[in-house]
Amino acid sequence: MGRLKRERLDGLAEFGARLRELREAAGLSQMKVSELMGFNPTHGYKYILKLEKGSVPNPTLRTIISFLEVCGRDWTDVADALPHAGRRKAEPGKPPARPVEVPAPPARAQAGGPARRDPRPLRVRLRAERIAGRERRAAELWQAVTRTEAAVTRLFRSGSFVKPGTRTAKLERSYAGFIRPCCATLQAYARARPRMVENEVSKLVEPAVESGLDRTLLEEIVRLCREHLSGDG
Repeated sequence: MGRLKRERLDGLAEFGARLRELREAAGLSQMKVSELMGFNPTHGYKYILKLEKGSVPNPTLRTIISFLEVCGRDWTDVADALPHAGRRKAEPGKPPARPVEVPAPPARAQAGGPARRDPRPLRVRLRAERIAGRERRAAELWQAVTRTEAAVTRLFRSGSFVKPGTRTAKLERSYAGFIRPCCATLQAYARARPRMVENEVSKLVEPAVESGLDRTLLEEIVRLCREHLSGDG
């Protein structure tokens, strides 16, 4: 059995013109709107074009709601321009068709109410979340490295870990080269494989000790990296 053919609604041209006004007021192109609604932007803009021209005979409520959400609007912005079902003459011997009721627009959400649903497709939202997560972790790593380097510089200036007569500039650069991989290892393994953190850190400490760096200071650097990555520093 085929799908039932629905009647073409009246007032589609005026309704489409209102949708076009809302889109232009939001500063969005037809291609961008189609992409945010989940259509293929290469061809989806053609549907938006037809919708705004009133050429789509029976736009669904889901489509209209999605369009309005993308433009940051709601039903109250199109309440006076909603299309309606035209009157159809009753065939002889048949009762007249029941008029189609258009749902009343919901009340506009007040300030402080529930947040508007993100209209972007799921794959777009997930990709944006992954990118934001990477950027956040990179910022945390950079901040931890910077703070740890500043703390190590203060230790060298205090003379607590430096023997008299030692060339501190070269030695400080050697320890500074240990800070970044240490912070990166702590961040990566603490998030993905916390049980392997100590083992991976020891793989950094032991070669550094063999190269002549002080184990006590290296352990202090590891502690500082942990502290700054956790946000306690």
